[in-house]
Amino acid sequence: MTDSVRKRILLVEDEALLAITQKKQLEEYGYIVKTVSTGEKAVEAVQASDFDLLLMDINLGKGIDGTEAAEIIVQERDIPIVFLSSHTDPEVVEKTEKITSYGYVVKSSSITVLDASIKMAFKLFDTKQVLSAKEEALRYKHEFMSYVIEHNRSAIAVHDRDLKYLYVSRQYLDSYRVNERDVIGRHHYEVFPDLQKKWRDAHQKALRGEVSSAENDPFEREDGTTVVTRWECRPWYEQEGTIGGIIVYTEVITEKKQTERKLAENVKLLSRAQEIAHIGNWRLDVTANRLWWSDEIYRMFGCEPQEFAATYEAFLDFIHPDDRAAVDSAYTRSVQEGKDGYEIEHRIVRRDSGDVRYVHERCDHERDDSGTIIQSIGMVQDITDRKQSEQELTGQKQYLEGILETTPDGFWVVNPDRKITNVNTAYCRMSGYSADELTRMEINDLDAIETPQETAARLQRIMENGSETFETKHRRKDTSVFDVEVSASRLDREDGMHLVCFCRDITQRRKIRQELEESQKQYRTLVDRSPNIIYLFGTKSGGIFWSEATRRILGIDPKDVVRDSFLWNRSIHPDDKETVDEALTGAISRNPFDIEYRIQATDGRWVWLRDRLIDRREENGDIIIQGHAEDITDRKEAEMEIQKQLTEKEVLLREVHHRVKNNIATIESLLSLQAGSTAHAVVKAALQDTISRVQGMRVLYDRLLMNKELREVSSKNYAENLINSIATVFDSGKNVTIEKHISDFEIDAGKAFTIGIILNELLTNVFKYAFGDSEDGLVSVSIEKDDNEVTLVIKDDGIGFDERALQNKAPGFGLTIVKMLTEQLQGTITFKNDNGTHTILEFPITVEQ
Repeated sequence: MTDSVRKRILLVEDEALLAITQKKQLEEYGYIVKTVSTGEKAVEAVQASDFDLLLMDINLGKGIDGTEAAEIIVQERDIPIVFLSSHTDPEVVEKTEKITSYGYVVKSSSITVLDASIKMAFKLFDTKQVLSAKEEALRYKHEFMSYVIEHNRSAIAVHDRDLKYLYVSRQYLDSYRVNERDVIGRHHYEVFPDLQKKWRDAHQKALRGEVSSAENDPFEREDGTTVVTRWECRPWYEQEGTIGGIIVYTEVITEKKQTERKLAENVKLLSRAQEIAHIGNWRLDVTANRLWWSDEIYRMFGCEPQEFAATYEAFLDFIHPDDRAAVDSAYTRSVQEGKDGYEIEHRIVRRDSGDVRYVHERCDHERDDSGTIIQSIGMVQDITDRKQSEQELTGQKQYLEGILETTPDGFWVVNPDRKITNVNTAYCRMSGYSADELTRMEINDLDAIETPQETAARLQRIMENGSETFETKHRRKDTSVFDVEVSASRLDREDGMHLVCFCRDITQRRKIRQELEESQKQYRTLVDRSPNIIYLFGTKSGGIFWSEATRRILGIDPKDVVRDSFLWNRSIHPDDKETVDEALTGAISRNPFDIEYRIQATDGRWVWLRDRLIDRREENGDIIIQGHAEDITDRKEAEMEIQKQLTEKEVLLREVHHRVKNNIATIESLLSLQAGSTAHAVVKAALQDTISRVQGMRVLYDRLLMNKELREVSSKNYAENLINSIATVFDSGKNVTIEKHISDFEIDAGKAFTIGIILNELLTNVFKYAFGDSEDGLVSVSIEKDDNEVTLVIKDDGIGFDERALQNKAPGFGLTIVKMLTEQLQGTITFKNDNGTHTILEFPITVEQ
């Protein structure tokens, strides 16, 4: 078994020595084995690490037993479990079978049997996984096909051989205006009694195995309307190959035909619009490294449309040398840094004339489900005229500001509330008011002859006509009146109509304003083409703008959301309202948000949106929030489907049984045969040591098997039988007397096993080394219990021991086992030379967990 396929096994066994032996045997068979001694630790280990299989004891001492641990584990993990137990009682086996069917191995079984059981468990588990996957795939396929038929945009009807409806899609009922929705089981001609003969003939042909179809076929509905259809009628077959009925696929293509014509017209209009507006678009498939340009980009660069294959390198060649590095960096950095896109203005050099033109370029990146950029979509607009206008505007603005501050004519600006918001020095001199005083005044505070009603009428005319020049009188601060000629023009801004009053022609400024408005319209056109919803919302002003994606995704007219500020909020799923409210509150406090929530479309569907904050700004006390909402319904449905499948695949595992009973007698016999067949004294001595340890196990299990409880054993009965068995193994012909002073009390089987191993190791050392060449010897063994404390004393009158051996940092195997098991008992052990060896072991009957 290579490392790449080695299986990881968790062995749950509370017997330390047995766990060590089983771990070693399993590792020799190529498994990676970890051991734990309690049910609680087993649960923690499975939660913390991945294991391929569990070998589970049932009785695990204090705490939860193996079956309870298994019930907890199976709630979280689908893992094969094999029970190791010394029990063969039918009720125990039956209990485990209710939990798992992967195997029940008696501890007396050899490692070969255990290995075979483990491999069979893996095969059963793999088979179960395959069958579960096939069943799930079949169920899913059935449900998926039913869903597809029901929600297919084509009109589909399934009939049996008697032409009775077995199933129809929703589109079928809607397209042919079947008022009675429940048509299942009714005859087709009962639903459509006036059906044309060509359709009836097609049905009969299908029942004979033929397929009929037609394109652009008119169909007259019951209400007298006629639609253009495309249809196909074909048989469907039973599993044995016989015709079970017919399937009719139909599609009302009247609107589609009209849409195709409109689409072709729109494509032409779009191409023409791009040519007129000097806007081109491009698309780069990052994965395939394929670039596409619209015809207008070729024309913009001074080439014939589609003159050559578009490439990124070709694009860079058109960029002005001084701007090339900046443009290349803008794109590559946006990809490397994972940005949503970039925007840049730069110059290009036309191929045909060598003219330098200014362009504005914008790019948005699209990502797959993992967040990797797979496509870049961008637009390029020739803004040479705008740049020239901006340069001219900058110069003109400086020029006008100089004129306004030096001209003897007055100048002011009035907001929609008729308050003066701006005034020049000349008008301050003219009126006697300071600029601060004037900006707190209204038009009628200055006009000496117009009533508020007349001013309102004049504003209405200006609103309708755009401008007006008139004569009136203004009142100075000293109450004197002077005559003025005012040239007033309307200035439309986001917060309403402003009035610009001055003695100069403002045609150029209006022209620039109109160009700015046109630029904004073009920007909105690009926004409306975005696949995602882009919106502007004011905390005071309500809905300001929603892009056309609102209609495409939700069926909601963007104008309705602008008119009704609470329409969007009312459409949010009740369970998600708190999330949206918290995000909006955070945005008002300058915290960005990126949330997911559901909103109801006009057709009743719940659409999942990912809503992100793009911008937040404050205007006149109103907080304006710009957001970007993406339709993530497909992704969310996929996530929910995956979660559903994971939940359905969770199955209950079975309980685990304790007490894997080893065939101690067989092991003992094999070791005895091996000892008898070897002539090597060292090997024989090692085998005798092992036989004595195995006998200690056998004596314990003999006592347990005689006790129905199988939990506790008599200390006196167990210890005396064990001492006699050890003495038999080491019968060397010497006259060794053994005195036994053992109290009779009940002791836990696990603790008795540990004591038996210690007793075996200590007595073995006595028989082997205590008496040297002496023919006689006395050994005293006493076990006393005082409340919760047990004291085991072994004393001999032999030659004693070498105290340096106890101080050796690498003691023998026997003493290592004794010390390890003493720690397991939470006890202490001492050795003394007192006319021989005097060993005292003290430990509590019950220990703190």
